[in-house]
Amino acid sequence: MSRWKAGVFAVLLACNAVLGIDVLTREEGPRGPPARIALQSTDDGRQVRLRRGQEVTVALPALSASGYRCGLRDPLPGLLSLEQVPPRVGGTPGWIFRTLQPGRGVLRFECRQELSDGPMREFQFHLQID
Repeated sequence: MSRWKAGVFAVLLACNAVLGIDVLTREEGPRGPPARIALQSTDDGRQVRLRRGQEVTVALPALSASGYRCGLRDPLPGLLSLEQVPPRVGGTPGWIFRTLQPGRGVLRFECRQELSDGPMREFQFHLQID
């Protein structure tokens, strides 16, 4: 590597370390917690890559007036921490999770009309936590 290239590389690394600007991958801004990922019914079956400590919200179609409810089927203990459960009436709809450690799993929910033998709808989100 020429002296010029080595010098430029050293400056880039210094910017990365001192300023918190990753000029090598073009990511700007402070290295704080990763952004929250929002999932909804249209993301059913989606593969989602997450980082440790990242928040994940899941909003599914639950209509309290009609009795249509969604429930968490598999909370993935060890991989996710359940931070918030949606209230039955009012409040912020959806579940909030925080990733705990690296691993893979499928976050599953089931939705159905209460007091009905009608069909159940399942939603799945395939998670990869790095």
